[in-house]
Amino acid sequence: MSDLDNLAKDATTPTVRKNAAATALMSFDDEADFERAEQGLIATLPEGTVKIDDHVVWDCARYDFLRNNDEAPETV
Repeated sequence: MSDLDNLAKDATTPTVRKNAAATALMSFDDEADFERAEQGLIATLPEGTVKIDDHVVWDCARYDFLRNNDEAPETV
């Protein structure tokens, strides 16, 4: 756990409401946006991480909730 994890707070009620309203506007059935997003893709990250000096600075697994159709955390 990093020092930043200790600073995490729950989402406020207005944030939860705004996020729910934004999600309601999205159409996940239309795959055209996903196809356009893949155009020009050069490569993926084989290990799913980017490291600098053996320190992970980007971890794709942290975004697996997007791939699994799970709901995003209320703070997102």
